[in-house]
Amino acid sequence: MQRKHSGRLDFSPPTLAPSPDVRRERRERDRSESARLPLPRSVPSPYVVELSDENFAREVLASPLPVVVDFWAETCRPCRQQEPVIAALAEELAGRVKVGRLDVYRSPRVPAEYMVRGVPHLMVVRSGEVVLELVGDHGLERLRSELRSLGLF
Repeated sequence: MQRKHSGRLDFSPPTLAPSPDVRRERRERDRSESARLPLPRSVPSPYVVELSDENFAREVLASPLPVVVDFWAETCRPCRQQEPVIAALAEELAGRVKVGRLDVYRSPRVPAEYMVRGVPHLMVVRSGEVVLELVGDHGLERLRSELRSLGLF
């Protein structure tokens, strides 16, 4: 493409997007800024089962109880903020509903199989079938309401 620029022909491509160097600098800056922000502390719960690609079929699909699966990531701030909500829900539903967490980076096969595109992502599985999916950060009351509508609460 030819453009007239200050009396000379300019054969360089138009600059519509930032150069790769500028994009790299921006990514590094954003990473360093977010790294300074503390993530909420992890709250382990005896009522929450840690799921993986290896134990998903046994713990979820073959479970006699309905299962709430929390797809999450260590670096996801909303996931970490929702962690105490999931722990409280698991404690309330102990014995009636199993609650499990699956880290999408450590176990990528199951999220790909169920087309999990973002986290946090909750999925309720009953008799091996997905009966409810919720994407995003939800409070305890909203989760109770959704589970109540399924007859699980």
